[in-house]
Amino acid sequence: MSQHVVHPAVAPAAPAPRRRRARCVLGAHLVGACAAALGVLGPAQAHALPPTQTVSDQGGDIEINLTLLDRAIRGDRTSWCEIEATVLGAGVELRAGDRVEYSVREDGLISDAVLWERDDVATAADVTAQVMPRIFDCDLQYDPGEDGPEWEVFGRVEWAKAACGLGCFADRNLATDALDVLKVDDDGAEPDDGVVQAVAIDLSSGAATLPDRIARDEDWVAVQIAEPTDLRVTLAFRARVGVVEAVLRDELGVTDLAKSVAAGDGATLAANGLAPGSYSVLLRPTDPAEFNFYDADIAAMPAAPSTSTTGATSSTGTTSSTGTTSAATTGTSGTSGSTTTGGGSTGGTGGSASAGGTSSGTGTSGSTTADPTAGSGTSAATDSDGAVGFGEPDPGSCACRSAPGGRPLPALALGVFALLSLRRRRG
Repeated sequence: MSQHVVHPAVAPAAPAPRRRRARCVLGAHLVGACAAALGVLGPAQAHALPPTQTVSDQGGDIEINLTLLDRAIRGDRTSWCEIEATVLGAGVELRAGDRVEYSVREDGLISDAVLWERDDVATAADVTAQVMPRIFDCDLQYDPGEDGPEWEVFGRVEWAKAACGLGCFADRNLATDALDVLKVDDDGAEPDDGVVQAVAIDLSSGAATLPDRIARDEDWVAVQIAEPTDLRVTLAFRARVGVVEAVLRDELGVTDLAKSVAAGDGATLAANGLAPGSYSVLLRPTDPAEFNFYDADIAAMPAAPSTSTTGATSSTGTTSSTGTTSAATTGTSGTSGSTTTGGGSTGGTGGSASAGGTSSGTGTSGSTTADPTAGSGTSAATDSDGAVGFGEPDPGSCACRSAPGGRPLPALALGVFALLSLRRRRG
């Protein structure tokens, strides 16, 4: 059974003082963000991908950390925001079902405008630990009609605990100081909203960077390529509040040649083997209502040589071999025939195959020499195993017949055989 905490009746707390502007900000980009908040940096010196700024506060069983970008695009449907809040059971016991309201608001002269809000209830695990931690993506839309160069934004948390009934005057809510969020409309590259207004990019060094860009509408870039090129466009953005894409088109900006593929907080376009010439790169939000900040890196590299080749070799008096490359190596070509005493050449041996390769080899018949008495060349004979033999008579170039073993007999042996047969008949 949970212990009931009794709180003495005290006078209602005085109204909280007017929220102050955050004097500086916390986070990874401390120096740059503080300078931006204080107006030290001008538009030309602005950071790429705006840094985050955080304001924190605690009191009355509540701890709050509100994190925003240091700037936002006027009219954007969704701007990046994160709120981390913890409700404790230290002053007033935390019970299951206790409700907590979270909100992000814009500080106004008369009343505050609620930009984002939600509520949550304490779970059994929260009650056991007497700690109710929560982190929310509080992506929001700023009022585009608000006057002034900045929005003043703060976080607020309020709890309703069952243990705090009548006579409990504990602080039930807490609001942070206000963060200044700079209002921006577009980047300094404008106007670049069409192919005729495309900003020319110099890729002579192999790469170019476009930092601190705003994808509010179409941004066009023109590139010139002097040799076959592999082109890469790399984009960086906060994808949770809008995706930015790159499209490669022809010089006139009409035909799509390649599109980027989004992954995480970025996207990449790859176009290989581009012919020399002029091209256009279109950069834009995929959702026209979801503006976003982005950086773009464009790199140009000499096109890689083709990996597909076809080779063929042939020469007079040698075996020819043709092979196409694949994952394995091609077979070796057959060797040329060697010259015999009679002037003919023996057949070449067949090519041997490598693993996965193919072999082919056919011996070529020898050509006769200037000696009229020289015998004709012997042609290659192919054995049953596909290898090419050599030194065998050509059945088509001599008078021969098969011996009992299947071997061809020379003409002289046939004549002697016929003479012996004739003498036997006469005897």
